[in-house]
Amino acid sequence: MTKPSKTQAAENHSTTPGLSLLNPVMDAQMKAFSAWGAGMLQFFTTRLAQDLEAQKAMLACKSLPDIQKVQTAYVTQAIADYQAQMQRSMDVWSDGAKNPMGDMFQPSKRAYDDVPL
Repeated sequence: MTKPSKTQAAENHSTTPGLSLLNPVMDAQMKAFSAWGAGMLQFFTTRLAQDLEAQKAMLACKSLPDIQKVQTAYVTQAIADYQAQMQRSMDVWSDGAKNPMGDMFQPSKRAYDDVPL
């Protein structure tokens, strides 16, 4: 038997001693973590651009009421964006937790009430 290459070992977690039973869990959780991380990176990039735009708009204002309008719009939009991102994060993690064990454990064919007392 030949030793697997590094790329084969990375693709096949069962070569890691002691972790072969956790493969379905690791795969599902790593996919969820990767999707969550990508979503958070996109969100923070977008929010940073919006923050800079709001600062530019406030600097361009000539009166206090104008600044208040820009700031109110900015804060309202920021709260809505953060709430939407939190919901997206919860969706990603709940999707990752729906079947974390994959087909590792098959449900028993027995019902709880099939044994007479």
